Amino acid sequence: MDHILDTFLLRQEADWEAFAGQTDLVSVTRQGTEVPCRKFVAEFATRGLIWQPGDQIVEADHFVVGIYFGDDHLRRLNPMQLVWLLSPPTAFHPNILFPTICVGHLRPGVGLIEVLYQVHSILSYQNSNTADFLNPAAAAWAREHRDRFPIDRRPLRRREFHLDVKEVSE
Repeated sequence: MDHILDTFLLRQEADWEAFAGQTDLVSVTRQGTEVPCRKFVAEFATRGLIWQPGDQIVEADHFVVGIYFGDDHLRRLNPMQLVWLLSPPTAFHPNILFPTICVGHLRPGVGLIEVLYQVHSILSYQNSNTADFLNPAAAAWAREHRDRFPIDRRPLRRREFHLDVKEVSE
């Protein structure tokens, strides 16, 4: 047993519980019965792009991503083994080649919430790399359509709005 990793994993679940009420764009479900949980499925309502037959690139707003925290997550990290796209297989982004998502350079020990932010920024085209890419067709398309980005400008975390109301007496 690795008590440090177990503590980290329990913290990820607690962090998600605290974050869940602050977003309308992602939901996270534990996978399996293992305690602490290492596998999660995140369903994003983020607007992104998919490819359709006839070479049509259209918007979609449902993406499913798997996240797995491996035994060595706190010491070394291969982002390609941390996150993968489960659906749709036609997601269209320079950093996505189904089922692989290149989430960029993440440090060992990166937490669940930070991973969710990174995936959201990729799906929404708030973050795309057309020079270092997985999908050449999407990179070429993105270079020609930069004026469309980001596809979804909504932040992952809902902005708080506070209104102080003071009674005025006459």
